[in-house]
Amino acid sequence: MDQQKSYVPEGKPFKFCSNCGAKIDKEAVICPACGVSQAGYSGFGSINNAQAGSSTNTREDFDGIGKIKNGALVSLVGIILSLVGIAAVEGALLSGFSSGSPLSGFSTLIAVALVGVIIGLASILLYRSGFGILRQVDARKFGTPYTFSTVFLVGFVFLILGLIIFLVAIPFLSLSLLVVGDVFLILSVILLLLGDIIGIVLGLWRVGERYNSTAIKVGAIFFIIPYLDVIAPILVFIGANSAQKSMRSMQPPSDGTVLTP
Repeated sequence: MDQQKSYVPEGKPFKFCSNCGAKIDKEAVICPACGVSQAGYSGFGSINNAQAGSSTNTREDFDGIGKIKNGALVSLVGIILSLVGIAAVEGALLSGFSSGSPLSGFSTLIAVALVGVIIGLASILLYRSGFGILRQVDARKFGTPYTFSTVFLVGFVFLILGLIIFLVAIPFLSLSLLVVGDVFLILSVILLLLGDIIGIVLGLWRVGERYNSTAIKVGAIFFIIPYLDVIAPILVFIGANSAQKSMRSMQPPSDGTVLTP
């Protein structure tokens, strides 16, 4: 047993080889000391590949999936409020046009829809936070979703700026301002699409892969399907909650020490 031999830089997370006991990188699949495969061996003895999509789970895993779960819950509230507000506005418009009477409570209905949008934006921030935490565990998989969820937020800012410019330009009939507003709106659509697909959808899909959750992966797909997007956060919440429960019984210490079976 070569437990004194270390193949990990000082301060880096590690585990012990299941065969020779050497200290090796926590993500190693082959021991550099004896050449024995580490597949299915976590070094912690509590969470395995059947429970989660990774051979090791850290405090970052637990915190990251928690942010994803909270993001899904907030997203569901935002989607419901947005749909209710938009449907109510459409109904009020149709009723107003058919009756010829002024639309009562119209501003309130718009406010409901806007609150839903703002809550939806908060969910993006939570997803981004979750990807940022998981990026510390696996930068290759979660670095891109983190970056493009930031792109989504930039696109949202561009959308707001474009709408403000339009509101300013219309009373003055300023062609130059309208053109600038168009540019901001076009850029916002591009950034929002990239951020949604490469940031949120891809990120959630990879979360589902890491924690072996079909519910999260299906939820990720539903996010880009109209009308089914309301189901997406429900599935993501269920999958994330299940993954977090699997990790709750035994979390590895945050100081990098290892619990052996």
